[in-house]
Amino acid sequence: MSTETTGGPEHDDVRLPLIEKLLALGWSSNQIQWDPEWKVPKNPSEHSRREAGQKYAGFPVDIIIWESEARREDPEAALIIFETKRPSATEGRKQLESYLSLEYTTKMGFWTNGIETLAIHRLPSGGFSYKEGAAIPKPTDTFSIVGEVPLKYEDLREPAPQILRTKLERIFVVVSARDTVSTRSDQRLNQLCNLLLIKLASDQSAKRNPDAALIFQPMATENETAQRIRHEFANLRKAYPVIFDSNNDNELRFNDHTIHEIVYELASIKLVDVTPETISEAFQVFRSANLKSGEGQYFTPSRVIRSVVEMMDINYEDRIIDPACGTGGFLVESFLSISRKYNNLSLAEHQKWAQDHIFGVDRDDINVKLTRAIMQIVGDGSANIEVGDSLRQHMWPTDYPHLSRTLRDEAYTCVITNPPFGRSLRMSAKDGRLSEFTITKKNSKDTHQELEVGLVFLERCYKLLVDNGRLGIILPETYWFSSTYRWLRNWLDGRFELRGMVNIPMEAFQSFCRAKTNFYILEKLPATSKYGHNGGSSAPRPSWFQTDKVVVSSAATCGISKDGIDRVVVGAQKDEVDDDLYDDVIAINNGQKTSTSCVVPPTEVIDNWRAVPTHYNSRPIRSFKKTRAKLWPNWSEITLGEMIMDGWIIRRDGHGSPSKDHRVGQIPYIKVSDLRAGLVNINPTNMVSPEMAENYWKGKVSGLEAFDLISPERASSNIGEFCILMPGQEQVVVTREVIILRVTQEAPFDAFYLFWALSLKIVRNQWKRIIFMQTNREDVGHRYKEIIIPAPPSRKEADAVSESFRDYFVSMSQLRANLATYLSDSDLHHLTLTGGEATNVGKKR
Repeated sequence: MSTETTGGPEHDDVRLPLIEKLLALGWSSNQIQWDPEWKVPKNPSEHSRREAGQKYAGFPVDIIIWESEARREDPEAALIIFETKRPSATEGRKQLESYLSLEYTTKMGFWTNGIETLAIHRLPSGGFSYKEGAAIPKPTDTFSIVGEVPLKYEDLREPAPQILRTKLERIFVVVSARDTVSTRSDQRLNQLCNLLLIKLASDQSAKRNPDAALIFQPMATENETAQRIRHEFANLRKAYPVIFDSNNDNELRFNDHTIHEIVYELASIKLVDVTPETISEAFQVFRSANLKSGEGQYFTPSRVIRSVVEMMDINYEDRIIDPACGTGGFLVESFLSISRKYNNLSLAEHQKWAQDHIFGVDRDDINVKLTRAIMQIVGDGSANIEVGDSLRQHMWPTDYPHLSRTLRDEAYTCVITNPPFGRSLRMSAKDGRLSEFTITKKNSKDTHQELEVGLVFLERCYKLLVDNGRLGIILPETYWFSSTYRWLRNWLDGRFELRGMVNIPMEAFQSFCRAKTNFYILEKLPATSKYGHNGGSSAPRPSWFQTDKVVVSSAATCGISKDGIDRVVVGAQKDEVDDDLYDDVIAINNGQKTSTSCVVPPTEVIDNWRAVPTHYNSRPIRSFKKTRAKLWPNWSEITLGEMIMDGWIIRRDGHGSPSKDHRVGQIPYIKVSDLRAGLVNINPTNMVSPEMAENYWKGKVSGLEAFDLISPERASSNIGEFCILMPGQEQVVVTREVIILRVTQEAPFDAFYLFWALSLKIVRNQWKRIIFMQTNREDVGHRYKEIIIPAPPSRKEADAVSESFRDYFVSMSQLRANLATYLSDSDLHHLTLTGGEATNVGKKR
């Protein structure tokens, strides 16, 4: 934004006096902004830029008043726009109408030329009211103005997704800042759901009786509005007892002002018959508001939901359930996919399909209400969304008797879910035994063990599915490769066949947690007597299912940046979203391949226990082979593992990681963060005592040698970026989380060649496919042995390509030695430190 303010007579004669009058009327100086001038976005694209914190051109306004000092420069808190530029009220009116249509949360516009005035108020209908000769607005004025003519069905307008989302965000702010009755976030969310359901019922009634005044519209006073809405809520509770089955739903717990403001904001919005995409997009506001990360619930972004549901290839015959549905993202998108795929059917037919084919369960009653509200709006499948504990079946008869119907075995062809996960979210051994789970036994035939609930959901989903039914589930990556969970491979055997896996980029959940997840698609194997089933009806299968093949997408982007906003393609002419995940899914459904999709044999995935999509991205290997063949056609290729087997290099581990209270002494301790820019950097604040060092070394010396190569192997974004240990640095303690490589005399090259080879971009890129997420920390394990480097045909050629590395580090080594010699001279050392005169400069010792 500009920091300059236009001067001249208009500024001096109109704007500055107007500001003085506003201050005199009681507005705070921090609520009034005129320098720099606020800018109204010119179009939706500029709105998106502003939302993302990017620069935009905009229209500068003369003065703007914010709702409060705390919300200064919050676009949703722009209360009044003032204009003083136009010579006439007609021109001022046109300009303010334009600005109010672009800044669609602003309540009022005010124009004056110092003599004439014009006030424009936004009405619930979306139109405006005008008053010439209006007084300058005071802080105590009412800005939510009611129109003279009551709203009817014809006044309702279907909103764009962004407008509806902005209104809902604004409502959240109003409730949080002003309501004195609902003080907890869960209370507020619950009450907002109630009001939205009243609004929906009002729209449905108006559609049936278009000539009648809308029920959901503001009245002349806040008290009248609140009384009317409370009366309608009582009627709605009687009509929909299934939805309002909580003790928290006896009454509306908002004050009159809050109810009036919410009704004002939503009165002219049409919810009935609004496109499901619009509702789904807008209700992301509610989903993110009801996050409970402490309970392992993480908001699944809409772009991820769209892609993975598309991958499931929902069919008209499918019966779908999400046993941990949260706020219903997968269920809503499943309905949308059917609406798109069978667009020849009527809305009533789609709604009937939802009533018969979509089901959900969640422990959180607010989640269930949100899902019911959204499903009622988009698909009328709300009656099938239940409150309950999907896992603890032994509690159903007493606490959730309705679940025995919804969660009956072998009732569904498709399960899609993102269950709660986390090491602290565990099912007890007792609950596992009482609910008769087999997965809680792990490797034991008789003894149940405590287990993460995310894994227990695998068995609940297995029980829910018919033969050949498919499960799409988001789970942490660590479950599918770590030796700790290798038992899971045995449990899956005979129950599920892995059919597909999709990489979910870290950005999807990064604003909530660092747990790396993937989407896994498994098919339930036909029931056998071994597992005590009598069989069941078979399910439709996606077209991309292949016998003896696992379909993989290792797409690195999903349209979301690490900040949770849209990720755009760099250099694109328009704001094109960078969503390789969705592109992959569409290609897979069409029987096509992309550069980040492939098929692999199940034995390669399961037997090796590496069900990690990025591992099967062959682009780094293809790039290496192509470049090696082009630049060094007479060379061969060799892996680090092969070189270790041949005795060309030795791998050793770091020493250990002393705690902070032990880092006092004279021996340098090298952490992962000290390995930077190809060098081992000694931090004088991290030192240990000689006794502590010898304890970690298990002797008097470290066992390290000059020109050893060191790289992080865990908990670092720099895994695979090697550093070289310089002469004189050998006696250090190195953290355990490193790989240390040493070239032996048997190798046809030296350490500088290996350093050169490991620094090649075509080699460093290979690490991307072998770095997995161990819980929430990067980890490479023994997979570093798969890294391929060029193998020179002779020592001469190896020395030739790595000459610059050798010269650089040997020269640096000599310079370091010279400096050490210089500093070892006591007189010179004294001179260096004190600036005094040395008496024996140049004297040899």
